[in-house]
Amino acid sequence: MPDLHLYDKLLQFPLFQGMNRNDLDDIVAYTRLGFHKFRTGDDIVREGYDGNHLYFLVDGKIKIITSAADRSFTFAEYRLSPETFQMEALFGLSHRFSHTYQASSDCNLISIAKEDVRKFYNTFLVFRINYINLITSRLQKSDDNMWRTTPPDTRHQIVNFFRSHCLYMSGEKDIDIKMAKLAEELREARSHISRTLNEMAEEELIQLSRGKIHIPALEKLLM
Repeated sequence: MPDLHLYDKLLQFPLFQGMNRNDLDDIVAYTRLGFHKFRTGDDIVREGYDGNHLYFLVDGKIKIITSAADRSFTFAEYRLSPETFQMEALFGLSHRFSHTYQASSDCNLISIAKEDVRKFYNTFLVFRINYINLITSRLQKSDDNMWRTTPPDTRHQIVNFFRSHCLYMSGEKDIDIKMAKLAEELREARSHISRTLNEMAEEELIQLSRGKIHIPALEKLLM
């Protein structure tokens, strides 16, 4: 991959934005970057894998799968490049991925070892500021979700359930969950849940099939 092309690829990602050419020269010259190709359907990183590399989606589309602790329901979200995989898995109390990342199309990725990420953090001020900003933004969003008041009606409770379990507040989502389980999570009658979901399906906000809910665009539900 030509250097100029590689610079352009790195600058797609928020972690490298604002870095000058000299800093990027050092990164490209002295870092062992991994280049990976995955075919549609391949697992890139599975939940529970050690967070010993930072992964950057350069080209393609991925599916991010997150499961409830008891495996009773699963959320899948779809993201196009550029995308960085779970930065928080590198450091902190747990160094393991809590999501599975799967290729939803043919994908190209760059990986950087944790030791090199630590070196960038200590060496490059802009990289350090970008890293802190991205992590704190995620913490603030999580805090905002935690302290939202419970909606008064069934429809908004369902939408809030979708919202609170998604990493991204827009885009396509697939949810594997039984109607009875959703009713249990929301402490609502199954009949109320079923009726409300069917109303949302009639409005073409969601699509229903047995044990599955497809959301074409979450942002339309949040309006």
